[in-house]
Amino acid sequence: MPSLSFYATRATEARQDAAKATLANVRDRCLRAAAVWEEMASRAARIDYHRAEEVAWRAQRDDAAALAAAAGPHPDSEEEPALVLAAPKRFP
Repeated sequence: MPSLSFYATRATEARQDAAKATLANVRDRCLRAAAVWEEMASRAARIDYHRAEEVAWRAQRDDAAALAAAAGPHPDSEEEPALVLAAPKRFP
């Protein structure tokens, strides 16, 4: 999967091509392409952010589960302690 920098580079190139274009339809095509590349860069940034958030949440959950397992059952109770963590929010 292409990286964020790849999309940003393509958007910059499309804007430069639009600036060099002498024909209006070519300039418009390049500007449309730049807008699409920028949207893909924005999506890639959101995906990277949410992926990192998910990894951090899973690590926190696993650490909490390990601590709870190491602590054993609560002294006043015969059952295992409940572990509840909220999952990270998904894309809007």
